[in-house]
Amino acid sequence: MPEKLIKLSEKGEIVIPKELREELDLRSGAELSIQRENNHLRIDRAKDPMEILNAFLTLREKYGIKPQKLTIEELKRYREEAYEARYKKWFKK
Repeated sequence: MPEKLIKLSEKGEIVIPKELREELDLRSGAELSIQRENNHLRIDRAKDPMEILNAFLTLREKYGIKPQKLTIEELKRYREEAYEARYKKWFKK
């Protein structure tokens, strides 16, 4: 989908274009998360905690990681890998 220009309302609201909502199966009431990445905003579906745990356990098994204390950086890396594996069709490389 080509870039679309949207406006921020006085209340700070934006409207996700209909085409994108349909492509991503976003319906009214869908929970989204937003975070800042440098000078950009990233909007994702809110993550189900059980889904995150299952993805983490799958990656732990895949890479042969034994149960241990992990750093925040390691957890973030595993989370990103799980996210990209699930939504890789939306990532351009």
